[in-house]
Amino acid sequence: MGRNICKFKLLAEYRAQVGQTTSSSGLPTRKRERKKGNTHYERFRIKLMDKDYESFNSVDLVFYFREVASEAGYRYSISDYKIEARCMKNLLENYSRTEICGMIDFVFNSEQEYMDRRRFSPSLLVSRWRNSIFPDSQDWLEGKYNAKPKTKRQLQLEKREWTPTGKPRSAAIGEWEI
Repeated sequence: MGRNICKFKLLAEYRAQVGQTTSSSGLPTRKRERKKGNTHYERFRIKLMDKDYESFNSVDLVFYFREVASEAGYRYSISDYKIEARCMKNLLENYSRTEICGMIDFVFNSEQEYMDRRRFSPSLLVSRWRNSIFPDSQDWLEGKYNAKPKTKRQLQLEKREWTPTGKPRSAAIGEWEI
């Protein structure tokens, strides 16, 4: 019996030295030590301060989305990092990091009216809306963006608008009598 106590003391000392604890099930687990200054968000802030957009990964782009939304006055909370980071990863297959940042800036900081900024999320960037957002963001960055283009209906009405040609007709009310 005394031998088992020494064995448990030795095992307890070893686990303390290695950083292991026992869980409720009795199995050894390791304590995770969190390094200060090494969180995803702090690394993102350093990249953002250096304006190193090309080094952003998908999680950094999610943080960038939240930062731009809050700077524009919209509250956006990240509900699921994995899903939103996957959306950004899908975007990275077709667009560069600076183009994605430009699309995010465009939606929140331009005069566009077709996207509701309060309900905008990274999943909308992956949807078919990106076919409208991307060219408009490029025009916005170049200074060519027109916030209120004429619709097809307005253009059709302009074509059908009557314009006087030739000499005007004269008509008088009450000329015909029965």
